[in-house]
Amino acid sequence: GNPDAPVSFWRFFSPADWMAAAATFVIAAGLFAYTNAPTVTLAQPLGGEVEAVLRMSPDQPGILQRPRGMLMAPYASASGLTFQAFWSEVERREYQRRHSFEEEGAHRWGTTQRLEELLREIRTKGYATPPYENRKRHAVAVPVYGGSHELVAVLGASLAERELPEEEWQEQVRRVVEAAAELSATE
Repeated sequence: GNPDAPVSFWRFFSPADWMAAAATFVIAAGLFAYTNAPTVTLAQPLGGEVEAVLRMSPDQPGILQRPRGMLMAPYASASGLTFQAFWSEVERREYQRRHSFEEEGAHRWGTTQRLEELLREIRTKGYATPPYENRKRHAVAVPVYGGSHELVAVLGASLAERELPEEEWQEQVRRVVEAAAELSATE
């Protein structure tokens, strides 16, 4: 098929499973409702881009948003970096061809070697928590797999402009990792 054709995450589920997956996403996002609620997104590769398809944010508590055309930054967003880390070499190179490192990533990572080191770290850890110069910014993104262990989406959470003790942030990371595992299809 056409690699740029939009492939919905939800095509891997029957309608009943779609409802269960959406409910799992809502529950995952709701885990954070207590305090320091992050923005939670489910991103997919659509039309050659990484796009947020579901979103819950503190500015609209309890509302499941279905944004249209909300693209994730290739070299700055945890979701964009997670896709690059877990895609095949061919998929990653094609995405990077569309998104010039020199224009979109060099200011953040300096060299492609530094980016490749980060992508290796993400693969080793199993998820991304990219470093930010701003200590009040936190992000995590975790791959979600379909039935044949194909990468179908990335579940992410981010906090901006909030001081957060490291142990509290690590607890949030753990929750996102668990929620992504729940969303992943099992055979």
